[in-house]
Amino acid sequence: MHFDDGFHAQAERFFDAALRASATAGDPLTGAYVLSFRAIQHYTAGDPRDAVALVEAAKVQAKSKATPRFRAMLAARAARSYSKDGDRRACARALNEARDLLAAGPHDEDPPYLYWVDLGEVEMIAGSSALQLGDPWEAIRRFEAAIEANYAGDDQYPRTHAIYLTRAADAHLALRDLDQAVAAAQHAVRCLGGVDSARSTATLEELRGKLAEYRHVPVIRHFLDPTA
Repeated sequence: MHFDDGFHAQAERFFDAALRASATAGDPLTGAYVLSFRAIQHYTAGDPRDAVALVEAAKVQAKSKATPRFRAMLAARAARSYSKDGDRRACARALNEARDLLAAGPHDEDPPYLYWVDLGEVEMIAGSSALQLGDPWEAIRRFEAAIEANYAGDDQYPRTHAIYLTRAADAHLALRDLDQAVAAAQHAVRCLGGVDSARSTATLEELRGKLAEYRHVPVIRHFLDPTA
């Protein structure tokens, strides 16, 4: 929650406490899960190389206890970290690894907190990574693949879905498809209708800044200022 609200120093302290608690409890999987979320913080607001190192540490900590679904989650986190560091090949390898691991299907020992890890989520991460690597066409293809995989963002993960939709809008904008950019942005706004998330709101505000360049286009102008 502190990370999502942009309070990174406080978030680091809570992550440290969680790691200590998992070690005291003899629960390496929860510790690895904590490291995976700490990696998100580092590739979002720090050094992506640190994020890669954190994911690798999580893999070591999980070792043989991790189910294929857990390992898929770590592979997806690694892919996003690599994309932030500009490593296209490593990102592609990690995404393919995540897809292959998910194809193994569910396992009786899957931790319940991995309910969100599915092909739709991996494809959303793939779309985000492609956009980060400067390939908006591939980003749009991956975002569409996520929807085809029944990504349940609107109903179950509106905050996260708003971020992905904003990135999809960014990809359409990069291709000068203004109608689709606005459609995705409007969808993101609807997702955030009842959600308080500094991270999601900041992502949308950044997109608004990019759209402002096209304020002379009616569809953009109406989105930026519906009352005008």
